Amino acid sequence: MCLAQSTVAGEGGPSYEVRNDGTGGGVPVEQSTPILDQLVSIAGRRLALVVSIIVSLEEHRAAWTVVHATDGGTPKDAQKKVLRDQGPRDIARIDEPEESVPGSQWHAHKKKVVNGKQPALNKDGSSHDGEPSFSSKTLKWLRKHGWTTR
Repeated sequence: MCLAQSTVAGEGGPSYEVRNDGTGGGVPVEQSTPILDQLVSIAGRRLALVVSIIVSLEEHRAAWTVVHATDGGTPKDAQKKVLRDQGPRDIARIDEPEESVPGSQWHAHKKKVVNGKQPALNKDGSSHDGEPSFSSKTLKWLRKHGWTTR
């Protein structure tokens, strides 16, 4: 028997039986009990749950980081920048969702009036009051503030 498989009392270590038949001993003894199986089953499910929670948190952290990257922020931040004339010049204003309008969302209005309206780009990338044609620089700025753009 090798030293790694022996104990101070000369008995086999956990999961090992002592053999004196010249094989060297140390052959693992199968240990399976209903209680042990149940504990492993419960621990496995809980471990899987913990891992899925960690993965979900990491995905949300990555999305949050993208939105709050340098020179970025939230739609509310973009609205404040436009009001202080710190946003792109082709954005007239940024409006927040209206509670009285179902499906309403943040939207950025273009300065140029088309057919009596100021076209806008909704936060999800859809059009509002006509098709806006923002510059690529403006679209990049909007993406940094949470807009989904082409």
